[in-house]
Formats: sequence, structure tokens, C-alpha cells
Amino acid sequence: MAVAIQVNELVAVWNGRQWAGKDTSLVGLLNAFRDKSRGYLPDEVNARAMCQAALGDAPWKVIRSDPQPVEPGVVY
Repeated sequence: MAVAIQVNELVAVWNGRQWAGKDTSLVGLLNAFRDKSRGYLPDEVNARAMCQAALGDAPWKVIRSDPQPVEPGVVY
């Protein structure tokens, strides 16, 4: 499962354990906020939490998110 985010023209991918991408500065910044991830939540929820903490008001967005099973009726 993977979640890809875009910040301006830069792209980073969260694989559920760490961030990867061509821009080492962005990847390093996002990986520094891995403690905002909670393993029991869907990857996209974790990725969004890390991006919000690391990037704040920077213009970032999720550009791809693999579907994951979720519990019916649970709001994340």
C-alpha cells in the first residue's frame, strides 16, 4: 500500500513505514515526522497527519492512495 503526495513539483511516497522520493530534503523532512504515524490507521490518514505536521500550510496534496480495507462505520 502506498500514498503519494505532491508539494509544488516534488513528489514523495509513503509506503507504510517510511517516505521515499527523489528530493532527499523533502524525504528527510517527512521521515522526521514519522512519529505522527499510527500503525493502526489507514496509510492515507497517517500520511496526511505527517504532512500536516511537517509541511503546515505549504501547498501539498495527495495525488495517489492505494485502497485499504477499513472497518465499516469507523470515521478516521
